[in-house]
Amino acid sequence: MLGSPDARVRSYGVRALSGWADRLEVSEDWLKKMAEDPHPRVRLEAVVACSYLRRPASIAVALKVLDHSRDRFIDYALRQTARSLQSIWEPVLREGQLALERPEHEAYLRALTTEEPVTLSQGELLYQKACLPCHQADGKGLPGFYPSLESSDWVSGDPGRLIRIVLHGLEGPITLNGEAFLSKTPIAMPGFAGLGNEEIAQLLSYVRGDFGNQASAISGAQVQKVRMEEAQRSTPWKESSLR
Repeated sequence: MLGSPDARVRSYGVRALSGWADRLEVSEDWLKKMAEDPHPRVRLEAVVACSYLRRPASIAVALKVLDHSRDRFIDYALRQTARSLQSIWEPVLREGQLALERPEHEAYLRALTTEEPVTLSQGELLYQKACLPCHQADGKGLPGFYPSLESSDWVSGDPGRLIRIVLHGLEGPITLNGEAFLSKTPIAMPGFAGLGNEEIAQLLSYVRGDFGNQASAISGAQVQKVRMEEAQRSTPWKESSLR
């Protein structure tokens, strides 16, 4: 997947790699290459994947995107990855032992050390890791590819439907706020059943209370109930089967 000529496939390959980054010896080498991919989407995914590789060298990999064109999404992802790894790289940087390729990379990190870190909720942290690459930092998604979560009837609607989507994923066209939405990418939204019940509850409660949504929070007990009801399911949902 990482060697595909299709940037969409390469970016999805990096997403898959993120879940295995700390268990594969080649992860760092692969991410170095993807952080300098010609397509910004792939570079974005590489930056996010670095946050899963909990070692000082991973921040050096993520900083490679500073040497290429960037947008606000890459900038946001880089900042969040650097913050999530700060307790790992900062002591090494302070001792002068962090191997960085350019002075600009070091300057970026040193600027972060002088700022007061922002405390994020667990739900927002989970959103950044699981949802941000597709639905973006502002929840508006990518037109034609990934649906918006902003003021969404899917987000603020039936909690059970939303839980099912996060557990098993979603594919095919949907109707979003009364309008048809069909993604140009053939890749379905993946499920995140590997997250615990409380984690899914925190994630969905954050989404339902942000991005212009004002829906009630979701509890871990609600997630557990749905998980047990759908224990035999292994394929993504379609809109028709969620009605």
